Amino acid sequence: MYSFQKKKKKKKKKKKKKKKKKKKKKKKKKKKKKKKKKKKKKKKKILSTFCCLVTVQ
Repeated sequence: MYSFQKKKKKKKKKKKKKKKKKKKKKKKKKKKKKKKKKKKKKKKKILSTFCCLVTVQ
């Protein structure tokens, strides 16, 4: 019985590790999305500066 309980505990630990890996994957996906948003913002900034230049001229 005691040995069986030990095996159960080990299995639980393995499950927790798997969950952590899944969370890491999700975080990576979020970071990629943020990078895409930043690129869009940069494009907008360039457009706004270009517009300003046109108005000044």
